Amino acid sequence: MSGEVPAARFRNFITRQRDIILQTHDYPDPDAIASAYGLSMLVAELGGTAVICHTGSITRAITQEMISVLQIPILPAVLAPGRENAILVVDGRIKNDNVTKFPGRYIGEIDHHPGEITPDGDAYHDVRPHYGSTSSIVGEYWRDLALPIPQSVATALAIGLNTDTQRLLRGVTAEDIEIYAWLFRHADREYLQYVLNNNIERADFAWFSKAIANLEVRDRFGMTDLGEMDNPALLAIICDFLLTAREINVMLAVARTGGRVLLSMRSESSQHAADRIVQYVTTGIGSGGGHRSMAAGSCQISDGSPEDFIKRLITERFFSAIQHSSYS
Repeated sequence: MSGEVPAARFRNFITRQRDIILQTHDYPDPDAIASAYGLSMLVAELGGTAVICHTGSITRAITQEMISVLQIPILPAVLAPGRENAILVVDGRIKNDNVTKFPGRYIGEIDHHPGEITPDGDAYHDVRPHYGSTSSIVGEYWRDLALPIPQSVATALAIGLNTDTQRLLRGVTAEDIEIYAWLFRHADREYLQYVLNNNIERADFAWFSKAIANLEVRDRFGMTDLGEMDNPALLAIICDFLLTAREINVMLAVARTGGRVLLSMRSESSQHAADRIVQYVTTGIGSGGGHRSMAAGSCQISDGSPEDFIKRLITERFFSAIQHSSYS
């Protein structure tokens, strides 16, 4: 069993399991949606059935359009059929706070984020923190099983891989590039380019303006507070944008939604890892994690005003990390 390639191991797993729920992390991004879609179609090809479910709204218009154009059957959690669900987490970890627990039995996880594997000898785990996206893992399944991949699946996976690696520039490995080249040959290239080139909307400009106005920079560490935000998916896009400033090599963007503070972090610094800093900032008040170059977290606002909470705990902790080489 240990000598099996991951694709063959997944095929054998589905042969035994047959019917599953594919749960993305909350507020799914294109990588989560695409990888769940690719898995659902693969499960069907292998003779099983899979339903894609999520918690949290999908607010980005281009992501909603991708779901519509590629006909991705993703459902809000409340529509998950039955209570005896066998649930496989996609682009997330069973133990993570950003995976709202559904009724049913968790049978495994497929992900590219680092973190503790849930100990269960019968569960399926394919976790590859060195990969740039979960879409890369799913694309590899299709390629290694030598199955004819539908154009819609190849297109979705190519979009997910691109968005999570910032067009193959962030946290990318040779494996990601190899599978992208394979997906590209089978994808709708015109639609792929359209999605990647239309990532923001005119209505987003006000948020970019606010982020720039509230930007504070100290010793190449940048932070901006966007206040109450009804479109949390935009937070990571703004964080990526601000990191392009030459004077910033570690960037933190924060926003509030539903009584919580959301954090998005990016790092280009060899001395400061984004995941380590997010974990430090959220210690005792929330949780966070990710990769060296990109990370995210959330905190429950526990006392005082939201502004005071952010200033007293998040801002001060973030900028204090400048002095700590231990976050490399």
